[in-house]
Formats: sequence, structure tokens, C-alpha cells
Amino acid sequence: MVTSGLAVLSYLLGSLPFGLFAGLLRGVDLRKHGSGNVGATNVVRVLGKPLGFAVFALDFLKGLVPALFFPALAIDAGSPWSRDALALCFGALAVVGHVFPVWLKFKGGKGVATSAGLCFGVAWSATLVSFAIWFLVLKGSRYVSLASLASAIAFPFVFVAIEGTGAAFGPRRIVTVALAVLALTIVYTHRSNIGRLLRGEELRAGAVRTGDKRT
Repeated sequence: MVTSGLAVLSYLLGSLPFGLFAGLLRGVDLRKHGSGNVGATNVVRVLGKPLGFAVFALDFLKGLVPALFFPALAIDAGSPWSRDALALCFGALAVVGHVFPVWLKFKGGKGVATSAGLCFGVAWSATLVSFAIWFLVLKGSRYVSLASLASAIAFPFVFVAIEGTGAAFGPRRIVTVALAVLALTIVYTHRSNIGRLLRGEELRAGAVRTGDKRT
């Protein structure tokens, strides 16, 4: 019962649309501005960097808290699952909540910040390397979506490189598989961005197009 309750709580925590809340504080409905997305990138584009970074931090915590703290509570309550399995389960439910929030008719953000929080809770060192990849790709291309895709795809490989054979074949192989699935999920949520990148229509970081609403 405790584990089930924590699973539901993970989803509900992930479903909190902090980007939408930030916009409403400024009298702006993000769903009608910029890309129409409620994630941190659109908050930066529409409302500026300070609020955007704050939303990113909050979305990051939505993935970190369930992955880092909820497993111990479940294990103390008698859950037979391993810590890694519980962390992945709770963190993944937070990502699902962010991407498909019940409060917004299941139309949420793209899951990058919340996924990053989950990854940091499971493998902080690999996450820091992936953050470095994100930063370098962003600096070189000025495409936030391309940077997010590159860091997400690289993350499972970085994890295996740091953890060694134990990540590929040992006890933590479940983490590797789950991170690969997470990377594919990020690719899926960015499918429209990929199309715009291929057509040369994607907005670069800092660019604003008045009246543009894209998902």
C-alpha cells in the first residue's frame, strides 16, 4: 500500500505544471504563447531567464525527489523491490506526470528537466557529464532541442562508460535499459522539434517569434 501510494504521489508531483503557474503569475497563459509548451524552455522564451531557470529547477526536483527519497520509504514499508528498481519506477512516473499531466488534459512538457532529476537521483556522475554535453551542443548550435536530444541519447552510453561492465551485464543492467527507454521517450517528445530541425525552422535559443504557437 505504501509503495502504491508513493507511486501515485510520484505521478501527481510530476504533473504539477510549474511553467503554467509561473506564466499565470505574470498574467500569461503559456499554452497560447511561444511554442505553446509549459516547459522551462518556453518559459525562458516568453517570460525571461530568471523565471525559466526557476521552473527548470522545480521540474528537476519533480524527478529527483521521487527517485532519491521515495525508495527508502518503500523499502522501510516492506517493498521487495531493489532501490534501483524503485528509484526508476518512482522517477519514471514523475516524468509521465510531467509529459501527461491529468490537470492539463494530458498535454504537458517534454520531460527533459524532470528526466534529468530522475537521472541525477540514479547516477549523478553520468548526469553531470550529460549536462556538459547539453551545454556544449547548446553553445555550438544554439538549439535547446538539439542539445536536449544529444544529452539524452548520450546518457545511457555515458552511464555504461562510468559504471563499467556492471552497468551492461551486472546488477545495474536494469538501470541501463531504463535509461535507454528514457532516452527514446525524450526523442519521442521532441519529434516535432526534430522535424523543424530538419526543415531549418527550429527557433534558436533567445529567439522569439510573435504569435508563434507550436507544440
